[in-house]
Amino acid sequence: MVILILTSQPEIGHLFEEVLPKHTCLIFDSLEKFYSVVRILKEKPELIVCDYMMFNHLLFNIYDFLNTHFQQTPLIFYNDPQPLFDD
Repeated sequence: MVILILTSQPEIGHLFEEVLPKHTCLIFDSLEKFYSVVRILKEKPELIVCDYMMFNHLLFNIYDFLNTHFQQTPLIFYNDPQPLFDD
């Protein structure tokens, strides 16, 4: 299984890699690197794990981008901010 991990903290990607030793994990620490590799990949990844805070979701729609390159690839976000409520 090929797993793409997009994170601003590569050590988190390496933690995923450690617990998934039978899988190929490609770790990216910038959207530019991720984009350049995704465009040339011949084999479709089976999973994409992405840090929610890596980009501005109002400006960049990752679902549109992925549908252009990898239709039906599962995407998991982590580090999704929680709304803060006043007491």
